[in-house]
Amino acid sequence: MRALLFSLMFATLFITLPSTDAKAQTVADILKDTWNGYTEFEASYTTSGKGFIYQTVTFSVNSFNNISGTMKATVTIDGSKYVCYSTVSGKVYEDVHEVYFYAAINDGADVLPYGLQWCEASGTLTMYTDEEKNGYYILNGNLKDACTGEAIELTLSNY
Repeated sequence: MRALLFSLMFATLFITLPSTDAKAQTVADILKDTWNGYTEFEASYTTSGKGFIYQTVTFSVNSFNNISGTMKATVTIDGSKYVCYSTVSGKVYEDVHEVYFYAAINDGADVLPYGLQWCEASGTLTMYTDEEKNGYYILNGNLKDACTGEAIELTLSNY
């Protein structure tokens, strides 16, 4: 059975924030936003030979730096869309600029075609300041598919 990696992840984010900026945001402040990502993947079993995944992640961070949130992954295969919803939980570690979070498929998922299945993933994402869009950030890294162990690059942005 083929596995489809999408944005369910268990990740650590390493973040370097500018120390000279009087208005420098904390890791928790930056995460309190909506993050979007788009991935194109090869899919020889489809008519077009390609599939597309669009991810939306929304985080909330409480005063104890605990994270909660939602994640939505929309996969487009042969012009049809399939959606998976999940919940996100975790912890922000400001002192080392890390964020630990876990996303679980428990809010529903469409059945995928071609024997594909939704899979959780784990990995490390690094936060970068977006040099082209002042005040915005990019999260980038590789995630490991829990179904197959394969890695895929994931990029999310907060714009």
